[in-house]
Amino acid sequence: MLQSVKRNFYTLMGKKLFQPITSPKLKALGIKVTKEFPAANSCVWSTRWLNEWTIHQSGRFLTVVEAEASATESVFYFLKDANYKNVFLNPTEDIIEKYIYEQEETIIVKTLLTKAPIQQQKHLSVPTLEKILVDLFIDKKLYVPFQGGELINIFNTVYKNYGINITKMLRYAKRRGKGEVMIEFITKNTLLKELVD
Repeated sequence: MLQSVKRNFYTLMGKKLFQPITSPKLKALGIKVTKEFPAANSCVWSTRWLNEWTIHQSGRFLTVVEAEASATESVFYFLKDANYKNVFLNPTEDIIEKYIYEQEETIIVKTLLTKAPIQQQKHLSVPTLEKILVDLFIDKKLYVPFQGGELINIFNTVYKNYGINITKMLRYAKRRGKGEVMIEFITKNTLLKELVD
């Protein structure tokens, strides 16, 4: 079986594909959002997934719910009305510093960029590995526990264990306005530089 690593470049499948294990709680949340807003693209994931790749194991987690711009605010109020606790909509840096990591579990509702790389997992959508890596790199304030040496370790551990499509990843980074900065980070700090050359 061939696996795409970048445009017009393939490798024999040697690394596993990213298929995250969704907890019953996360799955229920994702299905509720999908059923309530069937016309809006959305995805859900948890920073619990990152513990597989980090040196320091976090005890406080974010559940991230992303929905396209027209539905983001509605999703936020829907979750509040459904009695979900600690729900924040596109939190500012000040809110992140004061409240986000004070709780064991917090739900962040944010805007899903059009054409963001997501994948279907049974009845819900989750981000691809490429999307998670780009978001961790760009949204530094939101994902503050996973920056610095931890971020480099995440990139390297992911690369050693999973197949990564570098073209998909850099295309998404470019859509977020950080394509060149991300290439620089990858080539200077990570094992993924082999895919960029």
